Amino acid sequence: MSTPKCLAKFAPISEPFDAPFKCAPVLPSAFLMEGELDARFYRRNHMFYAAPSIGRSKGGRLYATWYSGGAMEPMLEAFNIVAISDDNGLHWKEIFIGVGNPETKRQFVDMQCFTDPSGRFWLGWGLTNWAIPKKSPEHLEWWAMISDNADSDAPVFSEPIFIGYGFMRNQPTFLKDGRWILPAYQKGGERYQFFISKDNGRTFETRLGGKKHRTLFDEQMYLERNDGSILMIARALEGYLVESVSTDGGETWTDAVQTAIENPHTRPFIRRLPSGRVLLINNEHKEARINLKVYLSEDDAKTWKYTMMLDPRQTSYPDAVFGDNGEIYIIHDHGRQTFKEVLVSRITEEDIIAGEIVTDDSFANHIIAKGPAVPEFGEEYREASLKRFEAFLEEIKRVNS
Repeated sequence: MSTPKCLAKFAPISEPFDAPFKCAPVLPSAFLMEGELDARFYRRNHMFYAAPSIGRSKGGRLYATWYSGGAMEPMLEAFNIVAISDDNGLHWKEIFIGVGNPETKRQFVDMQCFTDPSGRFWLGWGLTNWAIPKKSPEHLEWWAMISDNADSDAPVFSEPIFIGYGFMRNQPTFLKDGRWILPAYQKGGERYQFFISKDNGRTFETRLGGKKHRTLFDEQMYLERNDGSILMIARALEGYLVESVSTDGGETWTDAVQTAIENPHTRPFIRRLPSGRVLLINNEHKEARINLKVYLSEDDAKTWKYTMMLDPRQTSYPDAVFGDNGEIYIIHDHGRQTFKEVLVSRITEEDIIAGEIVTDDSFANHIIAKGPAVPEFGEEYREASLKRFEAFLEEIKRVNS
C-alpha cells in the first residue's frame, strides 16, 4: 500500500478564555487553515461533544481532546478541539482545532493523545477516506503529530506522520521488552488488528489478533500481565466486554470470549497503575451508556475487588492518565447531543477502595467544556448539515455499488 497524503488542517483558537495561563501552539505551517476561524468552530454553535481523550506531558500539563462539528457525529464538517490544563485539571484553555477536507471526502474523526516512554507527546487522529469503499483496508488512516516540548508556552508540533491504516481509539500499551502495541482496528475483517512498533515509534507493523465477537467498533485495549501474557479487552454487541489473550508476546491470540463484565457496546479503559493494581473504567450496563464505574484489581485483572460509581448518568468513552502523586485523571462525555459536556475527574486509589471520594483534593465530573443548549446557528443549520451528509452517503452508495 502506498503512503497517503495528509489532508487534515489545523488552526489556533483565538476566541478569548479566562484560563489563568498562556499557550500558543506552533503548528506545522504547511497544514494551517487559511484565514480566520469562522463561526461554526466556536462554542456558541457546537451541536454535540463526543469521544474525548486525555494525555499528560512529562512535565505534568494535561491535554484533552474531543469531537464536534456539524449536526451530529459523524459529519463531514467534523473537527476536534485540543485543550490544556496547567493546574491539574481545574481550569482549561482550548488552544487549537483539527479539521478534515470535505472537498476530497476526508473526514477528521476522533483524536487520541499519549506520552511515550521517552517523554514525547503524541496527538493522533483518524481520517476517514470516503473516496474509497468502506470495506477497503485503506478507508481508515491514522496520523499523529509529535511534540518534544509539550509543557512550553509555545509547544511545537511536528508535521503529520502517517502511522498506518486503521482507527486507534485507545491509548497504546508499552511492553516491558520495549515494543509498543497500538490498538488501531479495522471495522471490517474477522480478526482484531493492531500496530506494533519495535523502534520507539519510528516505524509500525500491522498485525492481526484473535477472532472477533460481533461488533460495530472494536475499540480494544491491551494490558501486559505480570506473567508476561497480554490481555486484550474490547466492546461487543452482546452486552458484555470480551477478551483475548496472547502468551507469546502478541504473535498468536486466543479467539475473543465473553467476560462477565456488562458493557453496552461502548469503549472501555484498562491500564496498570504505578502501584501495580489494574484500573478498569467501564459503563456497567448491558444496553444503556450509564453507570460509569471505576474498578480496581489486585490479581492482574482476573477479579475486581473494589468499585466506585463515577457517574450514573448518560456517559461514555472514558480515558485516563496518572499523576506523580497517586492522582488518576479521567475524562468522559455526558449527553453528547443533550447536555453536550466533557467532564474530568481527579481521584485516587484510596477513593476507589472506599467506594466514594475520601481524598481532600479529589473531585468528580468537573465540566471542562459545555456546548450551548440552543446553538446560535439554530435548527436550520442542523437540518442543512444532516441533508448534506445524507446526500453524501447516497453518493457513496452509488460509487461503491
